[in-house]
Amino acid sequence: IVFRLTATGVLDDTWGLSGLHYVNMAPNDVQVRDIDLQADGKVLVAGIFYAGGGSQGGFVRRLLPNGQLDPTFGGNGQVLIDEPGVDYINSVIARDDGTVLVGGSLGADHVAYRYLSDGTLDPFFAVNGKLTGTLTTGSIAEARVVITSQGRLLFYGNGTGANARIAIKAYDADGALDPSFGTSGEVLYDLSVSSCTVVRGDLIHADRLAVPFHGPASKRFNVQCFNSEGSVASG
Repeated sequence: IVFRLTATGVLDDTWGLSGLHYVNMAPNDVQVRDIDLQADGKVLVAGIFYAGGGSQGGFVRRLLPNGQLDPTFGGNGQVLIDEPGVDYINSVIARDDGTVLVGGSLGADHVAYRYLSDGTLDPFFAVNGKLTGTLTTGSIAEARVVITSQGRLLFYGNGTGANARIAIKAYDADGALDPSFGTSGEVLYDLSVSSCTVVRGDLIHADRLAVPFHGPASKRFNVQCFNSEGSVASG
């Protein structure tokens, strides 16, 4: 469910169905993982759906400012990412040029799709609208993506391997590897815990990436920040 509140914190009954939009993809179960707001007031919603036989895929839908599906996006307001291996669609970003970037995980790869305003893949991004990337060692589990003020794409999440780590991989605005970030385009930052869970981070001042995480023995969250070129922020 996606809902909108008024300034006083109650459901806005002028939006959607009495303030609610139901992401119904029956008979499939659905999990909303991210939302974003376009400059024109339209709402982007992305996540995953679980189909029969243990398979799953991703979706992104666009809502009009009144909370109804936008029929100009994907023909019926929704685009399905229904290809083998899609594990998570964790990020959706409304870009200033009207395109939509969606990011997540595809098996051991991190992946992004860029859509034009009508919901078709943008042929000028990566390979026919789709970016598929890997780490030199391991993979980014449940990858998320952010866009810096310079247009750089940063994928981040739990880095797989023997030690708990934060993994980040950088690409330019068109989906090509950005070797100027970290070491050959990536950062693998080991943590002083046996395991950890990276949760949703965000860009802060001067394009620093703030990545929250918590270990198995503590309920407290920690935050590790990285500078715009990939080095560890000191303060």
